[in-house]
Amino acid sequence: MARAAPGSRSSVEEICCQKFIGCPGRLRKSRIVARRRRLRPAAPQTHQTLPAPTLFPPAAAAFHALPRPHDISWRSLPRDSRPVARAALQGPTWLAEVNGSAPASTRCTGEDPMLYLTEQDVLRLLDMPSAIAAVERSMLSCAAGEGESIPRRRAKTRRGIFHLMGGSLRDAGVHGLKAYTSLPEGTRFFCLLFGEDGAPLALIEADNLGRIRTGAASAVATRVLARPDASVMLVIGSGTQARTQVQAVACVRRLQEVMVWSRTPEHRERFAALLREEDGLPACAVDDPGEACRKADIITTITTSREPVLLSEWVPDGAHINACGSNHLSRIEIDPRLFARAACTCVDHREQALAECGELAAAVREGLTHPDRLTELPDVLAGRAQGRSSPMDVTLFESQGIGIWDVAVAEEVLRRAGGLPANP
Repeated sequence: MARAAPGSRSSVEEICCQKFIGCPGRLRKSRIVARRRRLRPAAPQTHQTLPAPTLFPPAAAAFHALPRPHDISWRSLPRDSRPVARAALQGPTWLAEVNGSAPASTRCTGEDPMLYLTEQDVLRLLDMPSAIAAVERSMLSCAAGEGESIPRRRAKTRRGIFHLMGGSLRDAGVHGLKAYTSLPEGTRFFCLLFGEDGAPLALIEADNLGRIRTGAASAVATRVLARPDASVMLVIGSGTQARTQVQAVACVRRLQEVMVWSRTPEHRERFAALLREEDGLPACAVDDPGEACRKADIITTITTSREPVLLSEWVPDGAHINACGSNHLSRIEIDPRLFARAACTCVDHREQALAECGELAAAVREGLTHPDRLTELPDVLAGRAQGRSSPMDVTLFESQGIGIWDVAVAEEVLRRAGGLPANP
């Protein structure tokens, strides 16, 4: 075979011509493929072996013990081994290192890696008073036009529901989102924070964070809406969210008695014992929610009930209600007639409350209230709206849970982890 002369067809094309004579379509295709192969530059070698982690000791053994080829799921490993194991399984683009020794290809920008914080990290770094302060700051930022919350959106998946919400704290220079997926076997929560330049700062496991921030918001509402002398609390519900509700309210009012009611006697007895033994609170389980309500100054509902567990005739004048469970149109845990009784009905975010609060939708539908009667809690905090005006007023806080709270509390966690400068 003659060598191709300068300016003539390449040797690769010549071979293609000889091989595919009489097949014009295949010839054209082969010429294109050959030309691409000849002109394509060599791909840079970007893969780097992740160093042995230092901040996740149990993960180090899992990292080095990973089989090759990567034929296992990171979910099959112990929870504290997952971040680094996932990095090994998915390659160096997963930003799982938190000790600054990750290779350059795993860094977010410049020399700063993105932090990954676990549920245990959140519990270690965050306390309730700090969470209350962070949630209150976020609402004041919203009132001042320096913060904005993105209402929750939901999408069905093949096996469950995907939830997404977020917000921006412009005065703090952070923004972010919370995403979680509800599946038959449970729900996993994550919060992702970004800096002002859009670089990701941290990925935080956010189940405990969400429970704490929901309780913190009830504490903020209780501080500004409940009577100053309120000292008797009734919590309806004894699930995973109930404890932080009581812990938070105890930070803003001196509780002399905490009553617990839920449908299952064993659950309410166990929860009351937990509050006594672990939190040092004067808690007791009650059998009659109506009788307990008549003695309560602060009533918190934290259930997933589809029918009211708190009736209007049970609520005494002067009481404050934190209704925290109805964040879906199918849920109605308080009597819609309470919206007509309340002198002040506060919501965390008007758009989100009208879109997803089942008991509020029922009250509007029945003509018991109107969207114009709703007051946003940030406006009360900023002094732009009236809260309680009389000791005999019934006040109501409808808590849906908004993204700006997650961003604010996540920012506090990140700051305490050393990922942001300390507050002055």
